[in-house]
Amino acid sequence: MAQQLDISQTPSPYSQTAYESYVTKESKGTKLKIKVDDKKETFAKKIQRQARAISDSFFSRGDNNHGRIYDSPVTDKFPKLPAALNETDGPSNTATSNLQPPVQTRRVASHPSTSALPASLSTTSDQATLIHQFTEDDVSKSDAIVNKGSVNANLVEEIKVPALLQQGTPMLKVSKSKLSKSKKFHIDPDQGLILWDSKKGGIVAIENIREMRFGSDARTTRQECNLPAEMETRWITIVYMLDGNYKNLHMVAPTQDVFQLWNSALTKLYSIRKEMMNGFGTDVESKRWAMWEKQYWKGADANQDGKLSFQEVEIMIARLNLRMPKELLYKYLEQVDVNKSGCLDFAEFRKFVGILKARPEVDKIYNEISRDGKLDYPAFEQFMKDTQKCALGPSEMKQLWEHFVPSTTGQEGSSQVMTLDAFTSFLVSSHNAASTDYHRGIYQDMTKPLSEYYISSSHNTYLVGNQLIGVSTIEGYIRALLQGCRCVELDVYDGDREPVIRHGNTLTTNVPLRQVAQAIAKYAFIASPYPVIVSTEMHCGVRQQGIFAEIFREEFGDALVTDHLPDRVHERESGIKELPSPEQLKGRILLKAKNQYLTNEKEAEGDDDESSEAEDEASKSAVARLARRVSRNVTRRMSRKPRIRRTVSRTESTGGDLHSSPPPSPQSHRRQRVSMEQHQQVVKMSPELFQLLVYTVGISFRGFDQQYDVEHLFSLSEKKAKSILKVNAHVLVDHSRTHVVRVYPQGLRVKSTNFEPNRFWAMGAQLVAINWQTFDMGFALNYAMFQRNGQAGYVLKPDALRLHNGSHTLGERSRHVLDVTIISAQQLPRPKDDLGNEIVDKSIVDPLVRVTLHVPDWSSSFVTTVKDDSKQPDTRGVQSQRTVTQRTSVIKNNGFNPVWDETLSLQYELLGGMSDLVFARFEVKERDGNEERLIGMYCISLGSLLMGYRHLPLHDQQMSQYLFASLFVKISIRDL
Repeated sequence: MAQQLDISQTPSPYSQTAYESYVTKESKGTKLKIKVDDKKETFAKKIQRQARAISDSFFSRGDNNHGRIYDSPVTDKFPKLPAALNETDGPSNTATSNLQPPVQTRRVASHPSTSALPASLSTTSDQATLIHQFTEDDVSKSDAIVNKGSVNANLVEEIKVPALLQQGTPMLKVSKSKLSKSKKFHIDPDQGLILWDSKKGGIVAIENIREMRFGSDARTTRQECNLPAEMETRWITIVYMLDGNYKNLHMVAPTQDVFQLWNSALTKLYSIRKEMMNGFGTDVESKRWAMWEKQYWKGADANQDGKLSFQEVEIMIARLNLRMPKELLYKYLEQVDVNKSGCLDFAEFRKFVGILKARPEVDKIYNEISRDGKLDYPAFEQFMKDTQKCALGPSEMKQLWEHFVPSTTGQEGSSQVMTLDAFTSFLVSSHNAASTDYHRGIYQDMTKPLSEYYISSSHNTYLVGNQLIGVSTIEGYIRALLQGCRCVELDVYDGDREPVIRHGNTLTTNVPLRQVAQAIAKYAFIASPYPVIVSTEMHCGVRQQGIFAEIFREEFGDALVTDHLPDRVHERESGIKELPSPEQLKGRILLKAKNQYLTNEKEAEGDDDESSEAEDEASKSAVARLARRVSRNVTRRMSRKPRIRRTVSRTESTGGDLHSSPPPSPQSHRRQRVSMEQHQQVVKMSPELFQLLVYTVGISFRGFDQQYDVEHLFSLSEKKAKSILKVNAHVLVDHSRTHVVRVYPQGLRVKSTNFEPNRFWAMGAQLVAINWQTFDMGFALNYAMFQRNGQAGYVLKPDALRLHNGSHTLGERSRHVLDVTIISAQQLPRPKDDLGNEIVDKSIVDPLVRVTLHVPDWSSSFVTTVKDDSKQPDTRGVQSQRTVTQRTSVIKNNGFNPVWDETLSLQYELLGGMSDLVFARFEVKERDGNEERLIGMYCISLGSLLMGYRHLPLHDQQMSQYLFASLFVKISIRDL
């Protein structure tokens, strides 16, 4: 039996300022009538009936379609919305459609907003039973509509967007800073867009969506907007990227039924988009091309008459980033215009696209590796071993062959031939991915101690802007955790009742600690099941330290580590000999904060700053002075500006700042836990907070001549880490084999820029914190590193940095050459304006490709500890050039399928064979005078890069993958 949606609930009214319509009841009782623009319409009844019909059709739970959504076709016989709600700038499309990728076309005509939704709707039991029944004629008509001009029947079967959502539904658009307004929102499945009328864009591409929150998941936003709780069950928040920035779209549906339709449709569209991004699989590739054809067909058919004139084709060619001589264009058009009608129907359009898709560079490779023009299994096997450096065994190689060359009756083994089309499909498939990590998921051993892993880390996670006047929000934590970050940072200060998070001595805003803890608890283990470390810089007094601990216990519950693990309780007496593993800590949250009891009275009275953090005090003071200078200019723009106190309270100065704690005593951690009574006049620390420090105990760095217990974790500023790199890298490498070390950006990076993290990974530091809100080179390298190992946020360090005998390995130096043949690029994206619309009138791009290697600082200080004289390394010239770059020539007027066929050779140096820490960045750029503008990029560790012919999926600067764009290359590495 079909699932019935409950529409008997009384929808929550919107504010009176948002709507001018009102509800009247006839004296006889039950029938609702709505007055809209002085015309009476039975709006509520129609909405209820339409929602009920869609519920019946799309939420069926038959034996063959349990749990599926939108299984039945949508007909064009649904009741129409009132005229004021159904106006469009063009013909409405009532047919269901397959999902299309986000916009890479001209701006679609927008739809006017409306104020016609009633202020309130009430229903009766009689009205709740109104159900629209489908007839066989309805179904057949709908099928005809759906299949007309269909590109790929499988895609149509996968997703059908209800006609109601394609026509548009009125919803409340909520803004934190502006008056909420009624807008008409609709989905264009062919273009992959959410659209509404707006002077500032009114468009969200499905491809650009980062997260969607429905109902209670968006509670914090609703509360910040001061809207009633009754709206929560109909609330939709979409987080998306626009012009390199995160944006939020908040909507409230008029009824629960409309909310459910949007929820289901958006969830399905988003999941298919993610599937398309999973790689260049055979099935995925065919679907991707089907989407591409439908998208560009609809975009080119300006008057929607189902055919393309030659003029429309010419415009489409420009949109494809290609400049073609008219003579050649008309020659191709004449070839496919079999009816000589002077225009193309969809079938002829597909033939024309087939001509554009021709890959002569692939034809050349096919002919080179074939035997007498035929690519049989022995030739394919030799190609895979010699060129692709494939390590598959005989049975696996045979399975791969049969995947692209299905067996036919009477043909076996070497008698079968792989066609050119099959070979092309193989080259672009996930079976020929560029990264060793593509298929492997979480494949590394996760049972080693924490100190043996690089851990994805964030600096000042609460900020979504710069370090000076950025906004503090829970969004930073959500974004980082959803991308696999495993170490987030809190700067905690006293609040009115509970602690707050902010960046001290700046104009950044506050965010309540409890909200942050709730966000961490909710999102901690969505992207990865492995432990999250909460690195805390404590500036609270003792009382609110206790509140801090109480909030952590309440919000994290059993996930919070408050004692030794059950199988390690013996450590209470014997001490911790080895840190637990990520596997043992799966699903757990650890607090890292300074332990103020690791000190004595003499040290407490002296200089108690970490040397690394003391060096940053000048930076912080400079930031504070700069903040005061610009405060007059920013106060008008800041809704909440924290006051910069020139003096520090007694509580904070005596006990708040854990980063100002005294140094540890040389004795063991267990023996140094002196009583609170003995030191309460010197050091202030809440016992509740103290109890939460187990495996990540923050301490001050006092040099390598001090003894540190295994659980002791110190932080180094960027400046301090650089100084160690110059003279004592080997000492830090040895220390980090068993201890966790954190490195953070220096305070003068006011714009939240990042260092290149691989130079500190090379020293063994596990927690190399970056600013996740800044999409620069440091962000790209960090992204590439933690795409490895199933994006778990934990990556095993190279053997030379984690094994106890690794010092000898560090003495091995080698030189290599990366040879990259840049062959061609496919479907480079056109530039877009700051509203996300494609700039059509801009000239065709002139692309070039730049390849850069990012190599750590292999200074001589890495290898001075080798004790065997016979293995003393030659350290002359061991200082490596940190970046090596080369570029191709410029291809004029072709961003659709430019071909270079140029080989670039880049020399680099390795220490201890640590290719995992050398990163290759491939950038496709447009030459504009003396400047280069990024079109797309791909970044990968050399330890993950596969050899041979590969298609590299291109990303934008935010590391979001383009749906269609790729770079075709040949990779090889040789020794010098």
